[in-house]
Amino acid sequence: MSLKGNATGMRFRVLAYFLIINLITLPAASFAFTGIVASTADNNTVATPATIGSSPNDVPFVNQSADNLTITNSGMGESTATGPDAGNVVPGEIIVKFKKSTSETEVSAATKKTGTQAVDRIKSIKAVCVKVPANRSIHEVIGEYESMGNVEYAEPVHYVHALAVTPNDTFFANQWPLVRMKAPQAWDVTTGDPVTVAVVDTGVDYNHPDLVGKVINGYDFINNDNDAMDDYWHGTHVAGTIATASNNGAGIAGVSWGARILAVKALGSDGSGDDFTVSDGIRYAADHGAKIINLSLGGYGYSVTMAQAVAYAQGKGCIIVAAAGNDDIDDPLYPAACKNVIGVAATDRNDVKASYSNHGWAVDVAAPGGDGDLNVAPEDGVLSCLASCKHDGDYAYAEGPSMATSHVAGLAALIAGKYPGKTTDELTRLIMESVDDLGAAGRDDTYGYGRINAQKAVTTDVTSLEETDTAMSYSGAWASTA
Repeated sequence: MSLKGNATGMRFRVLAYFLIINLITLPAASFAFTGIVASTADNNTVATPATIGSSPNDVPFVNQSADNLTITNSGMGESTATGPDAGNVVPGEIIVKFKKSTSETEVSAATKKTGTQAVDRIKSIKAVCVKVPANRSIHEVIGEYESMGNVEYAEPVHYVHALAVTPNDTFFANQWPLVRMKAPQAWDVTTGDPVTVAVVDTGVDYNHPDLVGKVINGYDFINNDNDAMDDYWHGTHVAGTIATASNNGAGIAGVSWGARILAVKALGSDGSGDDFTVSDGIRYAADHGAKIINLSLGGYGYSVTMAQAVAYAQGKGCIIVAAAGNDDIDDPLYPAACKNVIGVAATDRNDVKASYSNHGWAVDVAAPGGDGDLNVAPEDGVLSCLASCKHDGDYAYAEGPSMATSHVAGLAALIAGKYPGKTTDELTRLIMESVDDLGAAGRDDTYGYGRINAQKAVTTDVTSLEETDTAMSYSGAWASTA
């Protein structure tokens, strides 16, 4: 597939794609929420601090009742379950499995003899759920049934709950994007293997308390040294969403608990850079063990140099995820619009396209990126790590396609560990096939294939022609190449 864009031989400015950041400071004795309007990709607004609250209770918790199911029963007979069964047995009910040769008349006779009442059945296997009288123990009745010659077995009825791993990180209740993309349900299956995710950005604060031990200090292409420390904030925020030290009783949870971050600094202290330097960073990441490359950045000029860097990384087995842009237009942003890069649009907490999010043929999937005036309602943003260079605390709310992109990169890390035998093309396509379809049925220019669903992604094992035929494009294939 040929790529549309500007003439070659030019060097284009590349910007980190975010909107507004709000900071949470964590002093020893109390909480204080501090807001700051940060430089945007368009106008580089001067930062202005603003107080927006004084208590962690200012941020409402996400209601997770649908994921953590609690059932209350009463008045159905006693339960004498102990050990692993204690609290898991439905009071006053048992399952009786009759032999296939047993007639309905014999089943009725057995229930009458035991004083039980049939309340449900699976006819195909001659299994009956019966209600036990309130004055009898379920284990006594089980024994009576199992003494009958036409009964294969009898057993208690056990509760089955909708499952979702809830990490104990302090601010997890404020991370609505993880709930929206069903990360807790995915963590029932896998919390992630030590897959390396390169964050090509403004650097990463490897001393952040939630990132210590999680970051590989790569290279700084701005200052040409081996210290990829973040001197802005953007790369650290992105890295935190992908893979913090999760379920550790502090801070936040990342999408992948097991992933590692390879810090590659290709943007300066103002969040900007150029496609030449970013291309260098992409190649570095591919050569230093990255399986996924997160590019929460972009520019509207097409660059052969960048396209070739992307192709080089893909040839080395890298999944590349990039932001679609935050100007609410349908112009393709690069590298999101490069062939087989996962272009990411942003959604709000109501599963609607964020007001700023770009749209168009380059959008492959959508993910939570936040939306709204974060000085008024910071909880509508995405909470993640804040670099120490800001000196305002350890965690911050931000919104933008950068935040959406980091959720997709974290998901890519989860499935890369879950399906080690799948190729890069298969893993990339799997992300698109396991979404929750939003907007028009099928793929559309607003949400791409849909909003990512981590639970579906780690429980779906599909192979399609697009995944196995190397001549086919799975990203941007709908674009006109005339």
